[in-house]
Order: sequence, then structure tokens, then C-alpha cells
Amino acid sequence: MLNNIFKDTVMHQYYMEMARKETMQELCEEFRQTLQLIIQAHFPMLIHIAKAQAAQINNFTTIKTVIDQIGTAKTLEEAQNALLNWQEADASSA
Repeated sequence: MLNNIFKDTVMHQYYMEMARKETMQELCEEFRQTLQLIIQAHFPMLIHIAKAQAAQINNFTTIKTVIDQIGTAKTLEEAQNALLNWQEADASSA
């Protein structure tokens, strides 16, 4: 009952938005770590690039796409392209 009373208030919406943003940031951080683990396991020569690029990605969908591309990369070149070209893909989806 109280939940319904506060649900439509500006403060409730503000706190819900803050919680959503915090959750997305935490999720992005977990995905950054996952990306680095995959790189370390399969393409260790790219770990420095992966750390630098992962630190710049702030969009959950983008980092998930990079992880998918790295996970399916068969060559070092494919993995490197995924790490270096995510900004182009991110810009085209905006």
C-alpha cells in the first residue's frame, strides 16, 4: 500500500533512476572483468589493449557486443579488431 503511494513521487523516481544507473555501472564493471579474463585466456598478447579499451566502454550493450566478438574470434587479428573498432559500432548504433 505504501509502495503505491510513493511510486509516482519525484523522489521515488529519482532514487529508482539512481539505483538503475548504479546497477548498470556495476554490471559494466563485471563485464569489463569478463572481457579481460577471456582475453587473458585466449589472446594474452592483447591484454594491455583490452584493459585500456574496456576502461573506456561505459555502455552495457557495447561491452557485451565486444565480449561476443572476442568470444567468437578465431584469430588474434579478429580479436584485436573487436577491441579497437567498438567505437565505430557504438557510434553507428547511436
